Amino acid sequence: MTEWRETGEQNRTENSVNNDSHAIEVQESTPLLIIAEHRRHWLEKVFLGCLVLVLVVGVTVAAYLLCVEDESDVPEKFFLVLREDWGAQPNMTNVPRLVVPTQRVLLLQTNTSGCWDLSECFEKLRYLQMKHKEEFDEPDILYNFVVGGDGRVYEGRGGITSRRYYDDNPQVGQYDELEAFFDYSVMRNNLAPCYEILVRDQSPWYLLDWAYEIREKVRRENDC
Repeated sequence: MTEWRETGEQNRTENSVNNDSHAIEVQESTPLLIIAEHRRHWLEKVFLGCLVLVLVVGVTVAAYLLCVEDESDVPEKFFLVLREDWGAQPNMTNVPRLVVPTQRVLLLQTNTSGCWDLSECFEKLRYLQMKHKEEFDEPDILYNFVVGGDGRVYEGRGGITSRRYYDDNPQVGQYDELEAFFDYSVMRNNLAPCYEILVRDQSPWYLLDWAYEIREKVRRENDC
């Protein structure tokens, strides 16, 4: 009995020691597990953040490249003023419609004094429209587009209508504006790539020079 009691006490003592050791072991290992788990979640968040950052950067770069690519297709910029902006009368009835892409462009001189800002050019265009309608019995201004002395392109009849065929030196900017407008019209399929430039026999010298320069440019760039 004594031996058994001692053995039982010894066993209880050993079990108590083992339990205490296990408790100490658990208490020591639990913080490590918590730290490891926290670190794993932190790494996952960092990885996810980096992935999102890469995606955002990728989308930004892709969008930027698309913008650059789109801008590369656009020719030199020009300033186009629409009919309603200069106060054109909305009378476009009985005007023949253009067949696009247009094959020929006729350069004409308006035979008016120059205009050097928006207000002056607006006044000139309204005067031309009134004159062509009242004196020439035309349904609208004769010109599809007018290049002002301020370097802007003004919409006359526009690119959807044509007219039956009917000296101040321009500024340098007028030619550049006209050239850019023609390039844009070709890109929009309003002008044929190998369009022909026409001038009247008694045209001023600068229109003759413009026509020659544009013809050479069209022939050179479009293999016409």
